Amino acid sequence: MSSPTEESKERPEEKAKKEKKKPISSLPARLLHMIEDHFIDSMAYILLALSLLYSLFRPFTGGAIVGFILGLYLSAQILSLSRTFRNFLLSDGTFKGFVLMAAVVALVISAPGLCLGTVLGTIFRALSQAAAPSEEPEEKENTEKKAPPKE
Repeated sequence: MSSPTEESKERPEEKAKKEKKKPISSLPARLLHMIEDHFIDSMAYILLALSLLYSLFRPFTGGAIVGFILGLYLSAQILSLSRTFRNFLLSDGTFKGFVLMAAVVALVISAPGLCLGTVLGTIFRALSQAAAPSEEPEEKENTEKKAPPKE
């Protein structure tokens, strides 16, 4: 139990934060709160759902939108796999590589919009990350901590 002096020590901003952190009870209110907190992701999910429905009527365009979102979200993994693909071919043999390439060609033939959208989304994300300024701190001279001298 807190004493009255401890409660009076709290700042008004802290009291306001505690009052705002009340649990949200209804589902629509929770959904709206989640959308406000994760606006960009929420818009991507809504666009993804709409493009899935759209792909039923226009498979190329709907697939391209789904592929673009896929490329945006998984660009790091796609680029990592593409860099290690040669090692995969060398280690697992020619036949597995041939089967994998045949599957990729079949995927491109059956879903060209999805493949094109994925490639475009991956390229877009890679270029936007390359154009963004680096957030790494500048290297400092002598960053190593020296041990205290022994007495």
